[in-house]
Amino acid sequence: MKWRESELGFPCRVVRSTRRTTSIEIVAGEVVVRAPSRVSEPVLLHWVQQKRPWVLKHLDRQQREQDCHEICLSQGAEIPLHGTAHRLQWFVGDSSQVTRLDNATLLVSLSSRIRRSESEAVEELLKSWLLQEAQSHFKRRLQLLSQQTELIPRELEVKGFKRRWGQCSSTGIIKLNWRLIHAPKAVQDYVIIHELCHLRQMNHSPAFWQLVARHCPDYKSLRTYIKSRNAWLEW
Repeated sequence: MKWRESELGFPCRVVRSTRRTTSIEIVAGEVVVRAPSRVSEPVLLHWVQQKRPWVLKHLDRQQREQDCHEICLSQGAEIPLHGTAHRLQWFVGDSSQVTRLDNATLLVSLSSRIRRSESEAVEELLKSWLLQEAQSHFKRRLQLLSQQTELIPRELEVKGFKRRWGQCSSTGIIKLNWRLIHAPKAVQDYVIIHELCHLRQMNHSPAFWQLVARHCPDYKSLRTYIKSRNAWLEW
């Protein structure tokens, strides 16, 4: 069930269950109310209205945090790679390529024969390079982590999702978002382990999270980190 923004000042999704308490969770800008099935809708709506100042405060904070993590493609902009900020620099030369320098710089060479704006050419070239970097790195990490956890997928695909960091299909295919390459390696490993655990538990039940915790004890803080970086999904 969903309440319209006009009713509260923000959209809200309600999840009913046999739980005994009512709570509000704000994840990536989405307000989720978890409530017992026995609580009537008018009573629940009144309760959420009382919590409105708290919700608006946290929504504003999350929006400001997201704005801080947006990817900006301009000369000298910082592009995160494996959790480390790399300075973006580009110039027009004889060929198009991206070079990662030892001083944490991503140097982009643009061919003088480009037929579009420099910024568009930089974005296309940089995304292609980051995708290749992600495919190579994630393949190595998946092989190692699948051996350690004894959770073996059928295949790995690296995609450009706009709403998720990873996915595990019922046929055993692990899909990872190439934008995960921006995150620290520990966060990347958490997402990989998360998806591997879905090979055994295709849900987010307590048993699933127990399995995740077994292979990634710090998963809660790593999960919080990647959820706060949803702005990376937008570019």
